[in-house]
Amino acid sequence: MTIHGRMRRQARRARRAGLQPVVLLDSDGGFRPSAGEVIARVAWRYRSESAPFLVAGAVSLAGWWAHLTTPHWYPFFIVGSAAATWLRLAHGQTIADVTARIPAIESALGTVHGAVQVFPAWDGKANWCEIRVLGSDTPRTTTRRCG
Repeated sequence: MTIHGRMRRQARRARRAGLQPVVLLDSDGGFRPSAGEVIARVAWRYRSESAPFLVAGAVSLAGWWAHLTTPHWYPFFIVGSAAATWLRLAHGQTIADVTARIPAIESALGTVHGAVQVFPAWDGKANWCEIRVLGSDTPRTTTRRCG
């Protein structure tokens, strides 16, 4: 007779003798948590650490969806998102540091040379700047102020 058959026979004899199956739970445990519960606990515990990745993923998915549905609208998305973007500068960074990185910004946005302009913030704060991206490649005229 197999072990399984022997166990069934012993359990049947115990039930006929009046014994009932009993489960004892300790105060320090209980049942092992399910995989879903473990994943939920880890996600809740590390929610602030994973927030930047989740936001970046959401923005990436939104951009992917916008590119698939309206691929010919990319200039409007670029101009709309960067036309008057306010950029908070890191500690110790100046407008000259941002101006030095204009070629990298133009390359990342896929614009022509001279399409990105950097200005100090209108309220005079040193840790903010304004970035403007021109939507078309039109010649710019400069105006001189007298006085």
